[in-house]
Amino acid sequence: MVNLVNCEDCGNSVSRRALACPNCGSPIQEQAFNKEQKALEEKEPVKELAIVTLKKHVKPEPVKSDFQKVLTWLPALIVGLFLIFIMVILSVSSLSVLLAVTAIALLLPPAQEEIAEHFSINKLVLYVISGILVLFFMVASTPELSPEEKSEREAERASQKEAESVSTDTSTAMLAMRCELVIKPQLKNPKSMSVDFNNTKRYRTNEGFSLEMSYYAENSFGANMINKALCEFDDRGTLINITSLE
Repeated sequence: MVNLVNCEDCGNSVSRRALACPNCGSPIQEQAFNKEQKALEEKEPVKELAIVTLKKHVKPEPVKSDFQKVLTWLPALIVGLFLIFIMVILSVSSLSVLLAVTAIALLLPPAQEEIAEHFSINKLVLYVISGILVLFFMVASTPELSPEEKSEREAERASQKEAESVSTDTSTAMLAMRCELVIKPQLKNPKSMSVDFNNTKRYRTNEGFSLEMSYYAENSFGANMINKALCEFDDRGTLINITSLE
């Protein structure tokens, strides 16, 4: 029954392989071809609808102009020239060269597209990674100091610390020395000045410190006389004012 079809003209059952109906003589093969063609024509609108639907949802790739293509190479060019300049003026290690080459390669548009497509990574991430590699390159390219330079820097740091400690020293001896440096140039015989620490007193005030200093110095007649001065300082030991207590 599977091999039998009904003739479209007379309706009699005819073999599917028959060239013509034995009853009416109508061509059977032509009828079968017409049916298949009709079925294909009925399916075509469905295919066209699917194509139209795909076109709506699939966005076309934007076409870049020549200027835009040049701009995509600009970051790699700038970073490359900068790193090459550093490598020329400095004696860098092989590790620094490897970091520089990798950083530049990550900025090349063909490499970015290949990596982004293969690993599903955003191109912005590649820019960040390239920037980190440039930082590592700068650290690795920093020249090491010679032993002489290291000792000089350590000496500078020690002198700075000493100067800072002296500038913030508020002991009686340090405050008296600061007063002496101001008073001595005003004396008749500056070399004769000598601080009497036994009678020198240091006080704490709201503004900072006060020092009641006693000292010996020669007067205009050459006599060695005792004198007193009140020196006022702030909290850091900076001299603010001096008043004679004679």
